[in-house]
Amino acid sequence: MPATPSKPGSSPRPIISIDVESQTRPVGTPYRGGHHPRLTYDGDIVKSALDDYCGAGPLNGGMKVTFKDLNYRVRSNSKRGDCITLLHKVSGFLLPANLTALMGPSGSSKTTLLDVLAGRKTVGTISGQVLFAGQRASRTFLRRYTGYVEQFDALIENLTVFEMLLYTAELKLDMRMKFLDKCKKVQKVIDQLALNTCRDTRIGSALTRGISGGQAKRTNIGIALVSDPRVLFLDEPTSGLDSYTANEVMTVVKGLVKNGITICATIHSPTPYCFNLFDTLMILLRGHVVYFGENGLAAINYFENAFPEVIKFGSGAGHPETMHNKAEWIVDLTTTADRGERHEVFAEKYQGSDLKRVNARALSAHMSETGELSPEMLRELGTKAETANPWYYGVYTLLRYRMGRDIVDLNFLGPRIMDKFVLALIIMSLYWNVGANQAPSNVNNITAVLFLWTILPGYAAASYMPTIVLERPLYVRERNDGLYRPITYLVAKMTEELTIFFFLSLVLTVIVFAPCNLGGSYILFWLVNFITTATGIALGYFIAAISPNMDMANAALPAYVTVLLFFVGLLLRNQDQPVYWRWFSYLDFLKYAWGAQMINQFEGSKAMALDFQTVLKFYNLEGQSKWLNLLYETCFLLLFLILAWLQERLGVLAPQSAPASTPVAWHRQTDRLAVSDGADRVHVGEASAVASTSGRAASPAALPGKLALYHDFQHQVTALAWRPLSSNTLAVGCRRGVCLWSLGKCPAGGAPACRATVAGSSTSAWLTFLRTRGQGSVTTLAWSPNGQLLAAASQDAPGFVIFDVTMGTQTAVQAGLAAVSLLEWSPDGCYLLAGSADGSFRIWETQKWTSAAWSTQARRILLFLFPSCSCVTPS
Repeated sequence: MPATPSKPGSSPRPIISIDVESQTRPVGTPYRGGHHPRLTYDGDIVKSALDDYCGAGPLNGGMKVTFKDLNYRVRSNSKRGDCITLLHKVSGFLLPANLTALMGPSGSSKTTLLDVLAGRKTVGTISGQVLFAGQRASRTFLRRYTGYVEQFDALIENLTVFEMLLYTAELKLDMRMKFLDKCKKVQKVIDQLALNTCRDTRIGSALTRGISGGQAKRTNIGIALVSDPRVLFLDEPTSGLDSYTANEVMTVVKGLVKNGITICATIHSPTPYCFNLFDTLMILLRGHVVYFGENGLAAINYFENAFPEVIKFGSGAGHPETMHNKAEWIVDLTTTADRGERHEVFAEKYQGSDLKRVNARALSAHMSETGELSPEMLRELGTKAETANPWYYGVYTLLRYRMGRDIVDLNFLGPRIMDKFVLALIIMSLYWNVGANQAPSNVNNITAVLFLWTILPGYAAASYMPTIVLERPLYVRERNDGLYRPITYLVAKMTEELTIFFFLSLVLTVIVFAPCNLGGSYILFWLVNFITTATGIALGYFIAAISPNMDMANAALPAYVTVLLFFVGLLLRNQDQPVYWRWFSYLDFLKYAWGAQMINQFEGSKAMALDFQTVLKFYNLEGQSKWLNLLYETCFLLLFLILAWLQERLGVLAPQSAPASTPVAWHRQTDRLAVSDGADRVHVGEASAVASTSGRAASPAALPGKLALYHDFQHQVTALAWRPLSSNTLAVGCRRGVCLWSLGKCPAGGAPACRATVAGSSTSAWLTFLRTRGQGSVTTLAWSPNGQLLAAASQDAPGFVIFDVTMGTQTAVQAGLAAVSLLEWSPDGCYLLAGSADGSFRIWETQKWTSAAWSTQARRILLFLFPSCSCVTPS
């Protein structure tokens, strides 16, 4: 076997012990590295004192990953028919017991490269080689024997940390493994990740108190570790965390290296402490490799030699934060090169460098190694099964852990029980003893109650859709991790819902059937209600699966069910429907449900309708079988389940939709205009200059005097809002939180901020990331008139979050609405209004934070207008 260097680049340099806290820096410059006492350092990385984080005994050990000439192309979203290349001949290798960082500015394709290596890209064209232990890895191997920690935590809020990890272990480990052994393995991971303090604490969400952000991130890492992965990929593991918590999380990750795992993480703006933890560094600029080698001073020396014109590290010529912080110096250099369109210059310089030649020789040596693999590695690489266990064991596990918690959760049971129970009581009291009178004048009342009882389950299915939409990130993560198949998830969810409704339906049908004195078989009356509700749930699942967000799902389901009402046969008899519409009645599952109920009620009855015809003959139901109608309806239940399964199987659920409009914010006092470019950047310029273009459309990038604000935290910009009484603070709503930009100077107090580069200006900017766990993308922002409180909400969540930006605190508010689509403060700040997509809204009095519910006839409230008296005018 040829000798190869253990690291890319030059041979290791001598270790020089340096205390990070006492590194030379200008007097008065605050240290923002968040030094963690558990580690001591040398120039790059010296020694890890991580025994507290490591479990007893090693894991399986890592696996060498080599990749050569990787190209990745996708269709352009802006130019129809065109393709764009996101990765350009990317080559490198990841070694066992080695921590590799992927760095680069926003848009440099760091996450794209990570996804390609992990086999998570399902669209586009990939060329080049990716080998695991010298072998091509199958998708099933990548799912089962590699770990992937996503940037945003996707956890089950009503499980404890121990239960969450044990639930994952039950699905990822062989079902023949003893339960006690699985518990021991989970406890080992908890010990490894220092999670014992929150072991039995519920994870929680934005609306329910639970574990901290750092604990949630470590729990996410634990999910990847329970199956002893060969390779661990982490996408922005410090995203949204303060410096101390980020250091804590990365200390844990570094501790895993001693177990031999191969680890690769994307990271954008690490603290000095985090940066020094990495052994190897790869830097990307717009999909091009501009550096791959040893981390730390070796990278700085490379750039200083390749580009003599750059300001030298440690000199007094630059900003103190940059000149004495290796990570900041590299980030500043590469970001400036990216903004100045010099990415190709940097890429060409690396391609022609000695470093590239050394790396190419090392890569060839790694790829040509012919060492014999262990039988265990060969078995893992040759695995064919998509999951570790059969689908039925997955169903059992999902029901055991998730249904067990849901059935005692009032927030889960409330929407599934209360509306149906209330409607049943209304029907009972309204149609009391209606079936006793078979006179022609009362027949219409009997058919009406059967019609209402039939169609209500169709509308009630709306209460089941949020589960699918809001669990989408969790489902996608668990599917990619190989926990279960789509059929497993679908069967488990249907079993859970129908188990709850089975007992509920027995109560509901008794409330209606006997007091209303209805005739026929109670068994069929109950079965029709049960099957109709089951079909409605399956329909709701299918619509939720194909809908990009809750707004679309909430609009589609009632619209479809309303259309079905016209063809049931009561509002317009089937024989009276136009010929060109009659075919649609055969696709109406409510028609068969109502037909079965009508035949059950009037079979053998002499009750007469109009035209001196029996009721069944009048409605064209004579001679039909009630059981056959029930069978036809059951076929629709199976059809919707199959459609939902196909969407989950082939579409991996619908992708998140892009914002429908471009977020814009105008600052009245300074005449500043902030405009999103539809992706991750926000451009700030002069509004008056834009207005002078005489109505001509101008792109955000063309704003006069514009600044370009963006950061790796700032993904999928969906809302903008300038802070009142401040000319330099802009709130940017995005995925999983709010980016609070302060232009010019670091904000005093509140949440910790990090310095960021502003393109197109020498203006410095400070970014404070306000994280909203469990809320989804922030689509609505509203500042209080005094600029102290910021309200943020998502159209996919029923509540909102209040940030006190002065104190650096946040409070989750349960709005009691379907989904918050609008927030508005009164001019005096005494009231806050939250509007829902269904036309309902709540008004909060902001001193005691009490609220009152209101509703309008409008389907959706687009605007609230507050006069000076703080009265409400919805429009």
